[in-house]
Amino acid sequence: MTRVDFPLDRLLSKYGLEHHAALIHEGLEPSVRMNVGTKASRSLRIGVSKFGGLPHLAEGTFWPVRHNADHPLQFLAQIHLADLPEEVRQVTSLPGDGWLFFWFDNLANWQSTYTRLPPPEPHEYPYGLVTYAPEDAPLIRADFPDLIEPHVPAGKRLPHYRPPMFCPYSEHRVSFRRAMSLDKDSLNLLFARADEGTDIDADSDEWDRALELVEEMHGIRPGKRASDHRLLGSVYEPMGADMRAHAQRFYAQRTGYPLQDDPRMWIMLAKFDSDDSIHRNERDAGWLWGDGGSLCYWIRRTDLENGDFAKAVAVIGNAG
Repeated sequence: MTRVDFPLDRLLSKYGLEHHAALIHEGLEPSVRMNVGTKASRSLRIGVSKFGGLPHLAEGTFWPVRHNADHPLQFLAQIHLADLPEEVRQVTSLPGDGWLFFWFDNLANWQSTYTRLPPPEPHEYPYGLVTYAPEDAPLIRADFPDLIEPHVPAGKRLPHYRPPMFCPYSEHRVSFRRAMSLDKDSLNLLFARADEGTDIDADSDEWDRALELVEEMHGIRPGKRASDHRLLGSVYEPMGADMRAHAQRFYAQRTGYPLQDDPRMWIMLAKFDSDDSIHRNERDAGWLWGDGGSLCYWIRRTDLENGDFAKAVAVIGNAG
């Protein structure tokens, strides 16, 4: 359990879940909610935390490409770690400053949606990358790379084929708010026990109350729909999947390391929800991961402690 001042007992009483107090206290871990502002009317200043727009890369570094496909990745977000709440930074393994940049292979998604071309080998979908710049790095606003449209023979185009859309997402300032979460195993166990209570008493709404409790822990205000963009913590997958298993597989594919058996070595570094406010043009549906789920970046504890962010992998989780 991580001790961070948080009104957890008040929330347990509010939702009538005091009988799960031991489980929740034991699985408690810090998290940071990312609140997204409205679309910026002009380019934001260099170094701010933001979603979309053009990244502010360290001078002398290059726009990343997918290592086994040699095409540029889509920029999603940059996070200035010095902006995070101080009480959270003190109890996590994140660096105290510097910038994290999150990237995603949108072209692989386009290829699988509109063509019959085989995916890059070794197959890893989704393909995400995290890069880091230290606090003393001079940052510059990067130019968006040109994309030569891949040649797709007529016989490999699906009936609804359209050319790839490769341009920046709308730019939004991001602010941070302290939140709390549960580790993945405790989160799964909480909902399993709440579900058992509902099965015993058909009139019980314990599962719904558990969900509302967790959402409020994550910073979602009661009665308001909001995208759950977060750093750290975990995410509940109602279909019973476990993103950590996918993270292990992708990690093994990318690094050549053997699969590890203990899923507890994995930490959710960041979670980006589906969000129709972040888009590339007026016709774009915005961030849409899977069937309205989330794009989560997972990293091994040892890689996080060593600052080896390039070994983080992305996994798309179902809605929840």
